[in-house]
Amino acid sequence: MPTIPTEAAGVGRPRWRWPHYLALAAVPVLGLQVWTVTTWLADGPRQVTEFRDRTSASWYGAHAVEAAMLIVASAVIVHLVRDVRRQGRLLTFDMMFCLCGATLWWADEALNFWVPNFLPSSNFVNLTNPCGHLPFVVNPDCGRVPDAILFFFLVETFGVLGAAMVAGAGIRRLRARFPHLSTAQVVLLIFAIGLAIDVTWESASVGIGLWNYTLSPALHLGKAGARFPLVEALAGGVWFATFIVIRNFKDDRGRSFLERGLDHHRPRTRSAITLLAMYGLFQFVMWIPGNLPQALASFYQPRWPRMPAHIVNDACDAPGVSGTRYGPCPGSPGFRMPGRRSLPGASP
Repeated sequence: MPTIPTEAAGVGRPRWRWPHYLALAAVPVLGLQVWTVTTWLADGPRQVTEFRDRTSASWYGAHAVEAAMLIVASAVIVHLVRDVRRQGRLLTFDMMFCLCGATLWWADEALNFWVPNFLPSSNFVNLTNPCGHLPFVVNPDCGRVPDAILFFFLVETFGVLGAAMVAGAGIRRLRARFPHLSTAQVVLLIFAIGLAIDVTWESASVGIGLWNYTLSPALHLGKAGARFPLVEALAGGVWFATFIVIRNFKDDRGRSFLERGLDHHRPRTRSAITLLAMYGLFQFVMWIPGNLPQALASFYQPRWPRMPAHIVNDACDAPGVSGTRYGPCPGSPGFRMPGRRSLPGASP
């Protein structure tokens, strides 16, 4: 009796590939997000407006970048509509990319999971953020920091795809001119692009007071204690680069690795697995290279500089700020990291 080849023997029992494992891993993360957002909504998020400074450059800058991102979002939406019409299906790869990007906002302030260190200005359209409702969060006042929800939502939903599209077009032209570039060289180039994107837009944003970090070592930008930490530059570079790679590395059939190995499934099942796998991968990128390095670095903060009230927003007792619920800021004399259920400055 002839031996059945390995490939033939596997028919009917297809091997699991990366999309299957990522989709499976995404399920508990999705449950965690649903829990966090649901409890946050039930608690009644509000805008932080007490410390806004309508005469500052930050006020005008915040609304200028929000308007700019609305323009970018409009351009990307036009692309999505054309792409859907061209392919004749709703869940195109780029549509999934935007849908998964739209789920990232809940982790915007997770850098403050243990102690505060990332401080967006309340001059933005904002809401108190969901961080305070994350299970096992250590910082008991994590949800107090305002989330620039309109701006960051637009960046993560549409801006990242737009950046990946522009970067991808540039990389294709470069590879056409230099066809001998290896995959490793292209990946390094993409990391350089991601690093350039993050350093350019974040250093400008920190410099005009749209947000600030309290980590070190850092570049000191302008006045009012503006700091852009090196760990954020590296993390942000990896963050942008990973999304560029996800969209632009495809096989000769135009499929990303999130779409391969699914041919034995029905079209709707393939789309569902790819969408869930992409969600899981996006969350991994947001939490691990995006948030974890800064969150770990937050244990080694220097003393906070004096910063504008619309940046501090009573997150803790910073120079010029006292009597907050949190107590002394990290790096301050007498600082002790509060327990999960204790706020040293809170009323009994």
